[in-house]
Amino acid sequence: MGVVISRGDGGGKQTDAKEYKCYAGPVYVSAPGQCIDVEGIVPSYTIVKLNNVHCG
Repeated sequence: MGVVISRGDGGGKQTDAKEYKCYAGPVYVSAPGQCIDVEGIVPSYTIVKLNNVHCG
């Protein structure tokens, strides 16, 4: 299971991906006034990616 977060421009990328059973993270990125990209990965390698969210 894993989580990836970065600024919308791709900078500041932070990842936490290991053999977790319940949750991954926390991860943080400083992005004042910018959008962020968030990606979640579950054990079956299903990936959900949200681009340009939480825009400030």
